[in-house]
Amino acid sequence: GSFTRVNESQYTIMVTPSLGGMHANVAITVAANTFTDSVGNANTVITKNTTKLEDLKRQVDIDGSGSDTDLTNWNVSHASNAFDAFYKAYHFNQNIGKWDVSNMISARRMFKEATAFNQDISSWDVSKMTTARWMFGEATAFNQDIGNWEVSKLTTARWMFYEATAFNQNLGSWDISSLT
Repeated sequence: GSFTRVNESQYTIMVTPSLGGMHANVAITVAANTFTDSVGNANTVITKNTTKLEDLKRQVDIDGSGSDTDLTNWNVSHASNAFDAFYKAYHFNQNIGKWDVSNMISARRMFKEATAFNQDISSWDVSKMTTARWMFGEATAFNQDIGNWEVSKLTTARWMFYEATAFNQNLGSWDISSLT
């Protein structure tokens, strides 16, 4: 890897992992305000290149404090798996409604126990999704209108809304003929 000075206030860290093909994605977490320069300025801007992110599984490191990295503009258009993406992210409630999830196949436990999450994701294209098991399980604040989602390819949706106590939306137009 390398550590390169961009200008007097910015640096680029490039990491070249040698994982022997064992991982498709590598996440690097930098603790904001942990490092200071010679005059006492703390690092405050953390970014993550998500242009080729193919798997959201445990890519989102939510610490429960509510001071999470801004995910609003993440490019997840290549992601096919969101298993556990926000699992137990108790304070997570960011606007991710503009995410392109059109290639998402599995959203298993995506928002499970994300007890504060209640954002409008009605425009998501979930037409390729086959697995939504526990997707909103115990997401006790979630109550958004997702009745227009195209879910005809869903084969597994068991416990999708288990203990999602606030959820009270009409899903009567969903084609659930593929569920097993």
